[in-house]
Amino acid sequence: MNEVAVKTGKPTSAAGVLDVIADACASGRRLEIIGGGTKRSIGRVEGVDAVLSLARLDKVIDYAPEELVLTAQAGAKLSVLEALVAAE
Repeated sequence: MNEVAVKTGKPTSAAGVLDVIADACASGRRLEIIGGGTKRSIGRVEGVDAVLSLARLDKVIDYAPEELVLTAQAGAKLSVLEALVAAE
């Protein structure tokens, strides 16, 4: 069986995400979007031509515990967010 390599985009900014999506659209590739990939085997998408990994978008953008507000990028790990909240 000859497997075809799947292109993986790993942007570090919102503009990079747009670039990966635009490239996939322009070339007609089917795109799978993943975070950390820990649950990737559940409901896996078949026939993917490219992968958009959001793992590098892992920053906490805003945290105001007194307001019960936390804003994080899509690739932020739940364990990191839980630890941050637990510290308050």
